Amino acid sequence: MVRSLLEDRFQYSAHLEKRDGQVYALQVVKPGLGLKPHPDGAPCTLSPAQMGEKQYPHAYPDYKGVLPRCGVFNRELSHAGERRFELLDVTMQEIAEFLGQQLLFLGQQPSLQIVDRTGLEGRYDAVLDVAPSSLQQGPDPGDEVGAPMLPTALEKQLGLKLDKQNAQVDVFVTDHMGTLSEN
Repeated sequence: MVRSLLEDRFQYSAHLEKRDGQVYALQVVKPGLGLKPHPDGAPCTLSPAQMGEKQYPHAYPDYKGVLPRCGVFNRELSHAGERRFELLDVTMQEIAEFLGQQLLFLGQQPSLQIVDRTGLEGRYDAVLDVAPSSLQQGPDPGDEVGAPMLPTALEKQLGLKLDKQNAQVDVFVTDHMGTLSEN
């Protein structure tokens, strides 16, 4: 319906094509570091030590109000923008897609597609604490937790890294755009 509207009203047409470009390849550098296989049928939970309620008193939402759940969940650890990503019962492809969405938000690297090149099958659990490229001073500097930026956090906490590589990428190409038609 939207395509039809664009074609009729704006005489717009476009397509996707493959071109040489760059991607970030998600790779394993230290197997088993913080990435743990999720047992089939097991609930999605974190241990009290992983929650670190005393270590992260300003976590929002707090663990008493919002318990961990399956999928990807994002908690604010400090008013300075430090984050905790809880990745529970997720595939490596889901982790790659999530990281791709977060790169721009964290302001740490240009937004390139992230592709899973770990070779890891199955579902995993992990917790990743990260800081944006520049911490913004919060009302209480004492609530900062000292989380590392994403590349360091990935390697030290999960044993993964992002490696820039050449690859075939999808590019959105506009074929034609005309003038507006009457009403």
